[in-house]
Amino acid sequence: MPEIEFPLAFGRRFEPWSYQATHGVLLLRSNKTTAAQTRVDLRFRFVEQMTLRAVIDEVTLDLVDGVYRMSPEDNVVAGSLEVIEDDLESGQPSVFDDKSLDSHIIRSLYHHRY
Repeated sequence: MPEIEFPLAFGRRFEPWSYQATHGVLLLRSNKTTAAQTRVDLRFRFVEQMTLRAVIDEVTLDLVDGVYRMSPEDNVVAGSLEVIEDDLESGQPSVFDDKSLDSHIIRSLYHHRY
């Protein structure tokens, strides 16, 4: 999996999709639309802090002082970030959670803060 080169721009809408408090895992998802024929999942692991709106438009991921920043208002402090772009539908599980779906991956990237 190639490493993320920041900033990484997505001209799409993301929403918080799931959060596992016991493992500190946050999943943000951008589903397929008529303008974007793929789905993108952002998985943050070892989440220490987050400030997120219910909907985040025009995301540009950047790493600023150890914080993953998506917009001036939306930030996550986490140990790592992984990105998977796939051809799956909204209701299907994330490839992060079901490795049998790996054949649907179009692009995957990662960054480990520590």
